[in-house]
Amino acid sequence: MSAANTVNPAKEFFLFLALIVVCLFIGFNIPLRIIGVFLIILTPVAITVFSLRHGLLSGTVLLFALLVVLSVWGGQLYGVTFFFEFGFLSLALAYGFKQKLAQEKIIFFVFLVNVAAAILLLGIMVTTQGVNPKEYLTVEVERQVGEVNRAYEQMDLDSEQKAALMEGSRKLKEFVLLAYPGMYISMSLFLVIANYLLARIVLVKLGYMVADRTPFSRFLAPDLWVWGLIASIFLWMLGISTLNVWGLNATLVFLAVYTLQGLAIGIFFWTNPRMTSILKLLVAGTLIIQPVFILLLFPLGLFDVWFDFRKIKQAKA
Repeated sequence: MSAANTVNPAKEFFLFLALIVVCLFIGFNIPLRIIGVFLIILTPVAITVFSLRHGLLSGTVLLFALLVVLSVWGGQLYGVTFFFEFGFLSLALAYGFKQKLAQEKIIFFVFLVNVAAAILLLGIMVTTQGVNPKEYLTVEVERQVGEVNRAYEQMDLDSEQKAALMEGSRKLKEFVLLAYPGMYISMSLFLVIANYLLARIVLVKLGYMVADRTPFSRFLAPDLWVWGLIASIFLWMLGISTLNVWGLNATLVFLAVYTLQGLAIGIFFWTNPRMTSILKLLVAGTLIIQPVFILLLFPLGLFDVWFDFRKIKQAKA
């Protein structure tokens, strides 16, 4: 499964520990927030690689060492949150690669583990600290909205414009408090896929025998899932408050799935040899100038159910 390990395990343990801590420190402090976010959310890759090189037990020991270091650095909640959000994800990835699972199976397995770990973390917080997740989220959202509104107050805008912006902030707060489960599950899916793809690239570079190297450009959600999207939209539009919330959250999850499929289609055409450099430059320039076109990934992924843009289903038939 793995390439020959010529490095002392104890030395590599401290090397990986230092690497992860440094990445987190830079991620939280670098002025370019987008780079910082990527550094933070991709730290599970290092834990996955270490776990494959030295075994899942050694990977677990590394996680407990990170728990201690991060708890001292940022507080117990910080360390525990990292352990549950990224730790279980890392070990599940390592297990999937070790068992030589197919791409879809690894992603689905790790996704389930990550969501289950988040639920377990919430349960621990509620039972041991009396933390109500929704109340905590409400406080955080109101704090963020308050900061935004204060920024609006300092802007050179007339009263109507300020009122419109503040009303938008209020509606955004209401939306977040209703849709946070679906938003979390959607972000978890993106987190899992990003770490899986980067971990696979790193493992291949290190000489590991990765069983499934199917390009992400061939990612394909089951056709029957479109009925889940239709059902969730139907629930959302029923007008019954409880069902509306369930429908909204389910719709967000399916939106994430088909956005990922749209991204895979985009990568498929981007890597097509027939796509010239000039055309690639035009597409990249358009997305930089008008990032709103990224929203087209969702309908692109959804309509692939019927049009089979990459001819994957046709080839299987």
